Amino acid sequence: MNKFIKYDLKSNRGFLRKLIILQIIFISLSFLGHGFLSTNYLTDPVFANGIFSLATVFFLGINIFYIFFTINKDFDSERALLKFSLPNAQKKIIWAKIFELAFFYIINLLFLLILLWALRFKITSDIVYFFALGLIWMLIVGGFVFYFKSLNRFDQATGSKLYGLGLILLIIVLGFLVCKYFSFVIVNGAIQHARPINYGFVFPFAVGSLSLYKNISPLIYYFLALLLVIFVNQKNIKNNLDLS
Repeated sequence: MNKFIKYDLKSNRGFLRKLIILQIIFISLSFLGHGFLSTNYLTDPVFANGIFSLATVFFLGINIFYIFFTINKDFDSERALLKFSLPNAQKKIIWAKIFELAFFYIINLLFLLILLWALRFKITSDIVYFFALGLIWMLIVGGFVFYFKSLNRFDQATGSKLYGLGLILLIIVLGFLVCKYFSFVIVNGAIQHARPINYGFVFPFAVGSLSLYKNISPLIYYFLALLLVIFVNQKNIKNNLDLS
């Protein structure tokens, strides 16, 4: 599996090199802004929210772009013939892709947090927790992109696509119900069952009288959903290895 990850990162080194240079430029500009702009200006709510939103949108956009960029290479280039014909490939390829996407996400998250820190944003545990959940969401997206891309590459029937769409709908609906009625939050270091939380499936916090309580149910649920998506991809690859 390590060889798959190294090979994919190496094949994408041109894109990664340009992205790292761009990230360094942004961080440098953030430190310049920290030095030249007044503290009041940097901490103005409107300005701060605008900077945070732009930085987050860029971060998410880069991750989504990389998902399509690297998975397209897996199926639209000659290297697919080699990768999928290796022994036990179906057991390794999808896991290698998941770890590759996770590595890319975490590295870019570090750049994002450094940029926000340089602009005097307070990096709280809530922010880190939300981005941790965001990592799982991004990997699930990557898993489904991989699945639908493999359907096209293997020239599979429409029924397989409907199965994939049904699985997406199932994860969303079941996530809404589980995270609403079975939300367990961390309060003062202890885990408690919370009252129904309507937006628990996308907002991993419970609003308490004093602060936001971290809801661990979405983290557990979506991690299990990710494992399901990985399993579906493994079975699909195993049954469709003929890429000739």
